[in-house]
Amino acid sequence: MNPLLALLGPKLADEARRVHQAHEAACQAIARAVPGARVQPVPVQVYHVLPALFAEAFPGVGTDAQRTVAAAGLLYFSHVLVLDRLMDGDAVPDGAGLLAGSVMHERALTSLFPLLPPDTPAWDLLARYGAEYARAVTAEREHQGAVRPFPWERFEAIGGGKAAILKASPMMLACIARRPGDVPRVEAVIEPFNVAGQVHDDLEDWRADFRARRFSHLLTCAVERCGCAGSDLPGEEEVGHALFHGGVAEDALARAVDLCALSAERARTLGAGGWARYAALFGERLAKLADGFAGLRARAERVAAPAGVRNELDGALGRLMGRLTAEHARGYPEARHTMGFAHALGFTGAEEVHHGGVFARAVLGWMYGVAERAGLRLPDGVRDANLAALKAMRPDGERGGWSYFPTLPELAPDADDLAQVIHAFGPGAAAHWDALFDVPVRLVLDHHAHPDGAVDTWIVDPGAPTERQTRYRDAIGRWWGRGVDAEVVANFFAALHAHAPGVAPDAVRAGAEWVAGRQRADGSWTSTWYVGPFYGTFAACRLVAAVLPGHPSLGRAAAFLRQTQRADGGWASNGRSDPLSTALALLALLEAGGEAREPGLDDAVRHLLISQRSDGLWPRSDFIRMDLSRAAGGPARWATYGSATMAAAFAGAALLKSAEAREAR
Repeated sequence: MNPLLALLGPKLADEARRVHQAHEAACQAIARAVPGARVQPVPVQVYHVLPALFAEAFPGVGTDAQRTVAAAGLLYFSHVLVLDRLMDGDAVPDGAGLLAGSVMHERALTSLFPLLPPDTPAWDLLARYGAEYARAVTAEREHQGAVRPFPWERFEAIGGGKAAILKASPMMLACIARRPGDVPRVEAVIEPFNVAGQVHDDLEDWRADFRARRFSHLLTCAVERCGCAGSDLPGEEEVGHALFHGGVAEDALARAVDLCALSAERARTLGAGGWARYAALFGERLAKLADGFAGLRARAERVAAPAGVRNELDGALGRLMGRLTAEHARGYPEARHTMGFAHALGFTGAEEVHHGGVFARAVLGWMYGVAERAGLRLPDGVRDANLAALKAMRPDGERGGWSYFPTLPELAPDADDLAQVIHAFGPGAAAHWDALFDVPVRLVLDHHAHPDGAVDTWIVDPGAPTERQTRYRDAIGRWWGRGVDAEVVANFFAALHAHAPGVAPDAVRAGAEWVAGRQRADGSWTSTWYVGPFYGTFAACRLVAAVLPGHPSLGRAAAFLRQTQRADGGWASNGRSDPLSTALALLALLEAGGEAREPGLDDAVRHLLISQRSDGLWPRSDFIRMDLSRAAGGPARWATYGSATMAAAFAGAALLKSAEAREAR
């Protein structure tokens, strides 16, 4: 049995055995019907329990129907495997085998007839998945025999298409439940996982693929890393060294881990808790592989590293800016936060799936400003175009400013997004103050400020139409939760102090004192909306250091950060060092008065330099979180978001700030 399935518990393991027994019986029946055919059951794997993993999302579909779908999916998958082996050249064309594959296909479909009438969209969708598979296999064959350019985007299309059939079982559950509108959300859960699975498969099969001259994306990168192309091929061991010691496998696995996390996040939003757990476990397995390869690369880089830290920093920042320029041209798709807000739950958006890009673009705008002030030249137009996009994301007629999901009618603007957009404009915010910022800032200060110095997170304009105010307030009470959040207060007043120092200086000081008073006993600050203690600690230290220099809370924060730094130079929010936590902790320590040349800061910089991916980004970590039970109370249910682009933005800012501090001394 697949070891990951065993980790999901005895109930799923028992379900897999039940489905497998039915699958074995079906295969035996086909073997009897097609004399001479070798019909091998599919070994127990995720296909056996795919409907069960999505059962929580479709509670109206009974266990018998789930098992029928699972058994049909296994036969359909077996049919695809027959074709796959023939296409790869791994099997000799065999009439009996082809006929058995056709019978598998026929019996898979006919077993579903009682559940899926002819007029259901499931049949057209299944045909589309088959066409996606055929296109992907055809495209993959173009890379057989010789090394040709094979960018990641093409690999994503091929990898996703080759596993398109994996979407069929949960899609059918949605159709059986008479919820075809949820099919795009189901597909959005499966598609990133398919690509991650293809990375894993290509790593396992690299030697056989190289010998057969089937050049996957990973093999192509490894061959190119060896300095070869076309028919001029290096030896097998040289390719293996480039693949596993040269950063190729590590980079691909880091992306695959991100994709698993994205799949799990979307599954939790859909309500498919079983799949979310499975995708997370698969991601953990890939992360362990990536850590091992990262260790190999790190040891090699320590030996070959340039003598000067500045040279290493310049190289890392050059790679980062090159990649962010490419991401900018694509609209930063990897940084986009996608969540589902179902009409059945009371949400009224035109679509059920919404995309949040305001905060991510604002963080990038802030980092671009840090880079420019450090003398790092950005490509022409990148920062201005990003700021123009931010201006366009403010909903028409909304005086409160920016909402995290601009297309979700129930989500009010918030002080955190407002603050981050001000940070993005930086010193240039003054030129846009009257047009963009004056009204929402005044709404916060005049209608959402508390006597103790704090401000509310949500911005509800008392002058807005009554229907809009009611919709916002109802949603805050029902879903988002009321109150003040220390990291939001810190971000808001830090933005005012840095970029609008003449606006409400007394309120800024009162806010800084309130934030300082919310420090925990260990020296950190907690966050409502962010994973781990390091973002909140950075936001608080930035404000307190600027407004209340020398405040005792800064010394306590510095002590906390030094005590929690790990032996590898990094910091961790979830058990092992990650670049995002490390970057945020490093930024916080610099704000709290850390000495530019103290060993811990040097170790943190080294950790960031070593952990950068060769494509210029840093591995994804969970960053933003939302407690789905916050308003209603009860045990926390977290929906999280992370992005390699966001990790890279904070890592880049931390490296720039540390270099600035080092040179200042």
